[in-house]
Amino acid sequence: MPIPLSERTRRVSALLLNEPERSRIEQRLVAETSEDIPMWHEYTPEGLERIRFSVLKLIAQGPKNENIAFNHATMDWRDLFMSAGFAECATEHERWYETITQKMANKAVVATAGNVPRSLRSGRSISAVPHF
Repeated sequence: MPIPLSERTRRVSALLLNEPERSRIEQRLVAETSEDIPMWHEYTPEGLERIRFSVLKLIAQGPKNENIAFNHATMDWRDLFMSAGFAECATEHERWYETITQKMANKAVVATAGNVPRSLRSGRSISAVPHF
């Protein structure tokens, strides 16, 4: 039975991919990275995040990586983790998630700062805000 995506996986997908690609990739994640992952141990939406984040990270690096990422996920996820940079530490994908969501939040703040009334702005200019 297919295992749904976690909320965090949906958020990563929304941050990294545009429609209609996002919907297609999310459907493929559910279909291909569920209970059929060989030698995997945690078949829950959250338990599959390391695999699913790895796939999403590689796809975001270039569309040619899509089939490679899914093949690694279904054949030998250790290769997938190596390619995504999640092999050294079992929680590296969680740190990556926090990093990308924070960067996107910072970009959203910078993008909307132009709509803040001048009286509420700090003395700091928008250009002084670091970009990621």
